Amino acid sequence: ATPNEHDGMGIIADDGGVLTICRNHECKQSGEAFGKSIAAYDTQATAGCSSLTFDSVSGQWVKAWSSLSGTLKNCAGGPTAWGTWLSCEETVLQDGDKDNGAVMRLERPHGYVFEVSADGSVAPEPLKAMGRFIHEAVALNPVTGIVYQTEDRKPAGFYRFVPLENGNLSKGGMLQMMR
Repeated sequence: ATPNEHDGMGIIADDGGVLTICRNHECKQSGEAFGKSIAAYDTQATAGCSSLTFDSVSGQWVKAWSSLSGTLKNCAGGPTAWGTWLSCEETVLQDGDKDNGAVMRLERPHGYVFEVSADGSVAPEPLKAMGRFIHEAVALNPVTGIVYQTEDRKPAGFYRFVPLENGNLSKGGMLQMMR
């Protein structure tokens, strides 16, 4: 199952011409999470990512699956140097907040970055050290592992996340914002 409202996407793996593409879905409403609810960050949030494999030699789609579920407004994001996708929530909504006149019914706060593996085997955990704000896009320096993030609000911020360990964002790090 893959929802609509496609947004940022990128190739995160190439296994002999079989490409894995991770695609964000910028779904904005609360409701039922797509995919397996046991793997959802918030079972009441309708966005996330779908992953697709495509055989570039035969020109055939191989499979598609839910690789991140239970998030909100997954806008842009970006690939990492180690073959994962960083999916950014473009919202800071939480339970009871109003969005376009609708009251949101949510289990957890939103506004985080999530790392999605190429095989979809990683549980959805927000990378809280990377900040909670209205994320837009990310770009990663493949040498240093530093992640640059943009914000989609006025006045918009430009952030730099310096990880404690290159290639392992879940270990934490230092978030900086340009003034």
